[in-house]
Amino acid sequence: MKYIIYRKKISFKSGTGQLISMQIEKLKEINKKFSIYCKKGWLQIFLKNKVIANKAKVKNNHLILNKKNNDPIFIIDHDTSLVNADITFIHNIPLEKENISYFTWLKKSNCKIITNSLFTKDKLLEQGYKRENICIVYPGYNHNKFNIEVKKKNRSKARKKLNINDNELVVGFITSGDLKKRGLDYFIAICEKLNNISNIKFFIMGAKKFPSDYLNHDIVSSNKFIYKEKNSTPEYWLSAVDIFIYPARFEEFGMVIPEALSMGIPVITTRNVGASEILPSSYNDFINDIIDVDWFVEQVKKLYYDKELYQKLCQDAQQGLDYNNEDYASRSMNIIFSQKPTQ
Repeated sequence: MKYIIYRKKISFKSGTGQLISMQIEKLKEINKKFSIYCKKGWLQIFLKNKVIANKAKVKNNHLILNKKNNDPIFIIDHDTSLVNADITFIHNIPLEKENISYFTWLKKSNCKIITNSLFTKDKLLEQGYKRENICIVYPGYNHNKFNIEVKKKNRSKARKKLNINDNELVVGFITSGDLKKRGLDYFIAICEKLNNISNIKFFIMGAKKFPSDYLNHDIVSSNKFIYKEKNSTPEYWLSAVDIFIYPARFEEFGMVIPEALSMGIPVITTRNVGASEILPSSYNDFINDIIDVDWFVEQVKKLYYDKELYQKLCQDAQQGLDYNNEDYASRSMNIIFSQKPTQ
């Protein structure tokens, strides 16, 4: 069997790109035959994984393959777009109006779907996908980049570069994706209501530039607000954060949550975020059913004034990572290897 991994554009700044990299390394480790197909990202794949990718040609939602022998082919689609895929990873809840013919096919097909949380699975079931075709595999995170030791090593340096004093509490919000989808407006509203705390600062990282609509906002233009664009060293800047809040409108998983937990940073979020499912029971009071700005403000204040509770959540953060005892690549590949080609 030869395994084909496809995504139109592969970027290792995104969570999906990191997961693909993990799968590539697993296939190399266990000596499976495989090829990577993409339209953009060949250089990144070569530099990171030492693999030469193929330039993808797609016609009528079919990936055109360069077959050199009679090996059976198994196509792994990370782009939710190929009708000749044997398994597809849905990293984002599909906007079906954008590719009606593909999603009509996917609902009727026997193509196995791997999604990243129960939250996402439930959304797919609401859209009419077959329950028996859907598996859940929580995404892994890079434990070599995100861990307590990395935080200890970088915290003082990162805070100094951000002009944060030792006695200042930093409320952080980091994403590699769409700031609007992840609730930038809610984050700013939360910051506005926390502004009466004198020794507090607000840090946000994401996107290539800060949305111009908010540049003149009083909080954003104040010396309490710090913004950095998306970059390749999020672990360095995350080390500066004390409390991580994630008021996303919806988020299929949100790898930033296990990344924050791995550094012992308490997380406040909602059940609109798939990764809320991995949080330990001690975090139940810090997961809300809906986005409520006042609720977020109260939870931050609770941790600010109750140092004992804050320390407990810092310690319990590691329990949220128990799901990842078996690495992501093994968990996802075990499902893939158990399937037969559907074509």
